[in-house]
Amino acid sequence: MEIPDMSSAIGKRDYTLLSFMYASGMRAKEVCDMTVGDITFYSDKASIKILGKGRKMRRIGIPTQAAKNLEKYIIYRKIESKLDKHVFSSQTHEKMTVSCIEEIFSKYIQCARNVNPGLFKEAYSPHSMRHTTATHMLEAGVPLIVVKNLGGHASLQTKLKVF
Repeated sequence: MEIPDMSSAIGKRDYTLLSFMYASGMRAKEVCDMTVGDITFYSDKASIKILGKGRKMRRIGIPTQAAKNLEKYIIYRKIESKLDKHVFSSQTHEKMTVSCIEEIFSKYIQCARNVNPGLFKEAYSPHSMRHTTATHMLEAGVPLIVVKNLGGHASLQTKLKVF
């Protein structure tokens, strides 16, 4: 999380995107589809309305720091009153694509691998961030049913993998 250059617009976007993906455990497609209108900010957290796999709707909460980062980024982009705008955009399109998230993720994994080659032994995808979120929640004592609901899973059978 120290790698994105916060002095640039791309760095701000990437930092917010990566920290949000970790905090929310959302699928890359769900992040791409998220609009400003899907988010409700509170003083200490945010609530996100997600249309997930199988067109199933769920609502999740994200922690204080991730909510503040997300709100700050939305204000930075000047889209806080534009409820139909996608929160994350690419350099060329208003709506980011999954392949764009994959490229961003790959870029920062490679940077981190260059600094700490021993820590990155396998290939990682944006989906591995989702597994990491779930694993860390379980390690922190969050009940399995809560982790299941956050991830939008129909079953308690989950594959957990630490990033």
